[in-house]
Amino acid sequence: MPPQESVVAPFGVAASEILFSLSYDSNSVVEATLFDPWTNGFTQVLAPTVAPCKLEIPSLPAGQRYWLSVMSRDVGEQTATLDYGGWLGRVAELPLEEIATVEVDAGLPIGLPVEMISLPESTGPLNLLLYERTGDQFIQSVTGLEGGSTYELTVPAWNRWYLLEIEDEASGALLESLWIGHMRTH
Repeated sequence: MPPQESVVAPFGVAASEILFSLSYDSNSVVEATLFDPWTNGFTQVLAPTVAPCKLEIPSLPAGQRYWLSVMSRDVGEQTATLDYGGWLGRVAELPLEEIATVEVDAGLPIGLPVEMISLPESTGPLNLLLYERTGDQFIQSVTGLEGGSTYELTVPAWNRWYLLEIEDEASGALLESLWIGHMRTH
């Protein structure tokens, strides 16, 4: 794994950057908002919807972290419950501060995030490498990816930071790197 101090260009942007599968019953109204600490503002990313099957987070500026809240209520009720609250991010450098997290129980109606990774333009095939922060453990590689395409990466687990690297398959040259994380706090 390359040293942390080498900063490589950030990943490109896909139309929907992060997808979550949702498993709510037909009596649930669900909504989601993103909090941007840089602007101190909230953006609704899912309007109140009866039994949605997915949540799409739109393109986000690289280098920031956001707090996502997913709330639900029964049809006809006014008071909602926070089902998921947590930080998500795509940043160039690993955040140094620790975030207090809560375990994700098996009954969580939100599936693991799927990161839409926009690959850089390339004349030859690319490799995607994934490392987990804890112990800088290598997780997986995907070879033979086409430059300019979008790769759907299911994040292996909640409450961890992962390093993504894109390299030229022929030369092994590092083209881009990015840290992604999904930390459940509530």
